[in-house]
Amino acid sequence: MPNWYQVPSKYTAIVQIEIYGKGGSGSSDGDGGGGGGGAAYARVNSVSLTPGFYDVVYSTTQGVSFRPAGGSASSSFARADNGKAGTTDGSGINSGPPGAGGSASSSLGDFTASGGNGGAVGGSPNFGGGGGGQSGSTSGDGSVGSSSTDANGASGGGSSGADGSGGRGGDNSPGTVAQNGSGPGGGGGGRSDGNATVGTGAPGRVIITVLSFLPIQISSFEITLQKPQSSPGPLSQNPTTVISSLSAAVMVRILYKSILFRAKVPPMPKTNMLILI
Repeated sequence: MPNWYQVPSKYTAIVQIEIYGKGGSGSSDGDGGGGGGGAAYARVNSVSLTPGFYDVVYSTTQGVSFRPAGGSASSSFARADNGKAGTTDGSGINSGPPGAGGSASSSLGDFTASGGNGGAVGGSPNFGGGGGGQSGSTSGDGSVGSSSTDANGASGGGSSGADGSGGRGGDNSPGTVAQNGSGPGGGGGGRSDGNATVGTGAPGRVIITVLSFLPIQISSFEITLQKPQSSPGPLSQNPTTVISSLSAAVMVRILYKSILFRAKVPPMPKTNMLILI
């Protein structure tokens, strides 16, 4: 089912688009596995959207894209790939390969960042690798599992703040299991050979921030006549239109020589939108 973002008729929206893919899950290999990859991030700083519907498209293989309704994949403004899941090969010690971080693309080229790679399984007995971090600024790889340097398995990579961090890998101690990646887009930690729990990747999201809504035209509105007390004078044949504000109630002043008409544009539609994937 598509996630629609609508720009109402008679408006042009200037928006910023941020796209976070979904983090990959850690490896479920029974002998211990690597962490899942962190998702990619893409940002379009400013794009003009004409009236109509826009589709937020999610793909399990290629992440999230934002494109005009009915458009093909090539018409995407930007795309951020999901982090890859850690795999399972069952070949024995240190066998569960970690997942790679996702990559990103933007047709407008404003900013993209790849996700961090999952950390490899390590130690003996095997400790799960940390999940890769999703990042909008710097990517972070998950740490390799280790029984000597980290009693709780490997840590997840990624920067702090709004960027998603990878989950900690599993340990062999009772009750110490792999952790999920934090959102958005952090990879999950890999399991250890002593605990079967696998960390899952954090969800992706699309954030649409409206910088401005501009009315294309004003077809109808209420007009209030305000007549000054001093000599009214004749009406000008060539009025000047001045848009004095671009707030929720845009005031349009039609200035005649001495009589002022004021018109109010209907309230602007909902602006910012957050869509979880």
